[in-house]
Amino acid sequence: EADRRAVTDDRGRYESIDLDGGRYRLYVGENRAGMSPAWHGDRQLCPDRDDECLAVAGGTAVDGADFALDPGTPVRGSVREADGRVVSFPATAGAVGVEVGVWTADRQWVGHWTVGGQAVDGTPLGVCRDGSFEVHLRPGRYYLQVKDSAGVHRAEYYHPDAERDADAFDQAEPVEVGDRPVVGLGFFLARGR
Repeated sequence: EADRRAVTDDRGRYESIDLDGGRYRLYVGENRAGMSPAWHGDRQLCPDRDDECLAVAGGTAVDGADFALDPGTPVRGSVREADGRVVSFPATAGAVGVEVGVWTADRQWVGHWTVGGQAVDGTPLGVCRDGSFEVHLRPGRYYLQVKDSAGVHRAEYYHPDAERDADAFDQAEPVEVGDRPVVGLGFFLARGR
């Protein structure tokens, strides 16, 4: 399974290189323009079947792998240590970040965003310096999970009772996203696995 990334230019164009022949799931996420995530073929969800993926013949260019991004509805919250401080990582953790993962009510993966953290030298990454995050989603019912890429903290699913952040999908509470911003979602991450 290949994981290649490309960044768009100021006109929204991108190029990806060095893909072997095969079928690929193309995804747009982690965008800073406040758009909801999208999969190739104007899908909101990850394609389940190979015939829904983009076919690439080895050694040939593929044109027209375009995306139409939806502005989505803002979903805002915060990620904190269990004691209320902004999430931090030991200097030995390397380049790390806090990720917000999103699933539909029927457990289909929508996408994830790196919303903050720090690089090896302590430079903040993402938009989470103060512990806040914002992602954009189309209206629907979603489950959110927050974790850090270094594994310093236990991953948590959203539950409105801050004392009960859920360790498993089945313990989580869904977040209803409509046309108005969803605000005040709080995650408190405990250290350990």
